[in-house]
Amino acid sequence: MNIQLDTESGVPLYLQIVRQIEYMILSGILKPGDFLPSIKDLAVELHIHPKIVYHTYKELSKEKILTFSERAFVIPADAIAVIAEKKPEILAELLDTAIKRAFSLGFTREELASVFNYRLHRNRKDEN
Repeated sequence: MNIQLDTESGVPLYLQIVRQIEYMILSGILKPGDFLPSIKDLAVELHIHPKIVYHTYKELSKEKILTFSERAFVIPADAIAVIAEKKPEILAELLDTAIKRAFSLGFTREELASVFNYRLHRNRKDEN
């Protein structure tokens, strides 16, 4: 799996993995019926403790984005609908992280708003 962890972000590792798996499902990289790596395999791949992956999978299972079937973790058919309801929350977390990082780099609110508005306008043009 192509998961990138940022130990400097202040976001817990398990939550970073949860959000990236949600994104992969929403974007079609992962599809209902796909199997995720075992806890041990993903921990080895990401160079993290298996307890972090266990916590990740437990959270995804609690949110009904992951089920355990035949000794493997699988994405259920309704995972996309479950995640779609969380899109505003996911966006808020992404923005909060970006804002905190910008402030830590010394940007003012005005500078941050200016850059955000410019990027938003530029990306809106790319959509058309």
